[in-house]
Amino acid sequence: MFDRLNNPKAIMIKQLADEADAAQHPRDLAGWITDRKSRRAIPHRMAQAGYLPVRNSGDKTGLWKILGAKQVVSAQKELSLHDQVKAVNDQIKQAETDAKVRAEAEADAKAQAQAKADAKAQAQAKSDAGQFMYEDAGQGQGASAG
Repeated sequence: MFDRLNNPKAIMIKQLADEADAAQHPRDLAGWITDRKSRRAIPHRMAQAGYLPVRNSGDKTGLWKILGAKQVVSAQKELSLHDQVKAVNDQIKQAETDAKVRAEAEADAKAQAQAKADAKAQAQAKSDAGQFMYEDAGQGQGASAG
């Protein structure tokens, strides 16, 4: 799993779950990662993979605030504490940048869909108006002929 993520210096559990979900791991790894029952086992598995949790010294819980949620972030255990904290801060900045880009892309897609729907509605309205004009013209001719 870490290989698929290019062995990042720091990683959040959510990243692992998202990657496992995208990979459609046969043993439902994403479900296991996000399951509350697995929370005590995850740090041991992360340590086996070479990652240790990095405490946030600026927060009494030791968790990092990322995109409005407090989360555990783990870093490669061979890094110094200074490098681990730097890697975590870099990871947080990257997560925030990715979220901003994703939100902008979603907003653009929504705006394009709305513009397309508006154009379709305008075209339908013009078509309907033209149809009514044609019907009115036809009714007027039929009335004078009779």
